[in-house]
Parts: sequence; structure tokens; C-alpha cells
Amino acid sequence: MNRTNIIDDLTLLPVPPWWTNPWLVAALLAGVAVCAWALYRLLTRPASPSRTPPPPPGPPPQDAALRRLAELRQRQPRPSAYELAILGSDILREFIEARFALPIRFQTTREFLDLAAQRPELSREKREGLARFLGACDLVKFARQPATESEQTALLDTAEQFIRGC
Repeated sequence: MNRTNIIDDLTLLPVPPWWTNPWLVAALLAGVAVCAWALYRLLTRPASPSRTPPPPPGPPPQDAALRRLAELRQRQPRPSAYELAILGSDILREFIEARFALPIRFQTTREFLDLAAQRPELSREKREGLARFLGACDLVKFARQPATESEQTALLDTAEQFIRGC
């Protein structure tokens, strides 16, 4: 074999018999057509509208949340600021999860607020109120910052106002 004439040497190889089969050509053309059709369908299909899941059976989530907040207000002896922050935060998180179908209960405050910023149902004012409420609860829960009676009442009021506003 001459190294300078490698192209000429390859042209001397016989074509395999299956390559000249008309069924192979038809199958290749059909495969290309199917791939082109699938790509066309993928690129031109309309965006599916985001569907909100149906509400869970039972009372509306705001009724249950408001009832739990009222029970928390009237609880005697009054819970400590730490317990109040945990319970109030949990009530509001359960309400948001049920009302807006957002997976908030096991997310950090920052993760939830980033997710909520993408949802048109939660206006900027509501997100800011949530950020203040959850931030205050986090200070009491994690930094063990003490809260006065008026601050505890303000926390419950903020949660109630948010729920009623929704």
C-alpha cells in the first residue's frame, strides 16, 4: 500500500451489499423524518399554563389558621416568646402551603422568600410583610432574642393581618 495514495486505495474497497439495499435508504429517511417531526413538535408546542392544585377538602385554610391563631392568643398560661414564635411561624407556614401550594414548611426563610418572589399571587407588600414576620420569628427562635408582650402581640397581629389579606 502506498502511503501517499490512501484515498485512491480506499476507493478500491467494495461497497457493502447492505448499503445498496433500498430498504436501508427508506429506513434512514424515515428515521430522519421522525427526528425532524419530534424536534418541530418540541419547539412549537404551546407553554402549558401553570395549574393550581385544587384546595384540600375541609374548611378553607384561612379559617383553620385564624382559629389556631385565636387559640394561641387565648392560651393560658401565655406561651414564652420562643414557643410563640415557633407556633406562630408554623401556623403561617401551614397556611401559605395550603393556600398558595408552596412547599414552605421545611424551607429556610431565605429559600421561601426566593421562591415566593417568583409567584405572582404574592404581591411585593405581602412578601415584605412575610419577610418581617419570619425574620422576627427567626430572631426569637434561633438567636434567642427576648420579645416583650407587645412584640409577641404584634407578631400574632402581623400573622392575622397577612392571613386576612389573602
